[in-house]
Amino acid sequence: MFGSPRIESRGASASPSLELFTLNRCESLFKAVNDELQRQGHDVRLTRADGYFYFWSGEANDWIDRTVKVPTLSSLTLEHWIEEFNRLKKLAHDILRGRPKVTEAESRSKRFGKASKSDRTIRAETRG
Repeated sequence: MFGSPRIESRGASASPSLELFTLNRCESLFKAVNDELQRQGHDVRLTRADGYFYFWSGEANDWIDRTVKVPTLSSLTLEHWIEEFNRLKKLAHDILRGRPKVTEAESRSKRFGKASKSDRTIRAETRG
C-alpha cells in the first residue's frame, strides 16, 4: 500500500514537488493509522515528537510507555504501526496487572525467611 521509496531528509537538494509529495504521503499515513485505530474501537491518536512517535489520548494516557522510537513515519507500514500499538497496549496491561499485592507481614516473612504469626496460626489450625 505504501511501497514507494522512502525519503529520509528534506535537504536543499529535494525539489518542492518532492517535498509536497512526502508531506502529503506522511499526512495520509497519519490519517490511515489513526483511522484504523478508530475503526478497531480504540480511542487513541498517533502523533509525532522530536525523533519518535507516540500514542496519546483515551486508553493510552495511562500507559507508562507509549512511544515508538523510529525516525520517520514511513519507517513502519500501516500494519506495523497497528502492531506497535497492540504491543504497547499489551505491555501497559502487563505492567498495570503486575504482581499480586503482598501484605507487609508477608513481605517481611519473605525477606527474613520467617513465617508470620498468621502463617503459624493457619498451619496450627490445619494440623489440629
